[in-house]
Amino acid sequence: MLDSFSARFLATPQDVLESLELHQMAQTFRLEVEQRDHFDAYCAWYYRVAAENQQDLETMRAELNIRAWFDRPGV
Repeated sequence: MLDSFSARFLATPQDVLESLELHQMAQTFRLEVEQRDHFDAYCAWYYRVAAENQQDLETMRAELNIRAWFDRPGV
């Protein structure tokens, strides 16, 4: 009885291989999703910082350039 019981629940080598391949594919997929999420977060940060830098540049261009008064040649 024990032999027939254990024979029903033992996995064949093919079943083990399929299980391991499925597990590997799941891990690979999870890693790909994680990397894409990190890349999307980086892109969002980059575009946010670039927009802030553009605003800072426009603000600096609008400000009075006092240093130019002192750097004028021939005065």
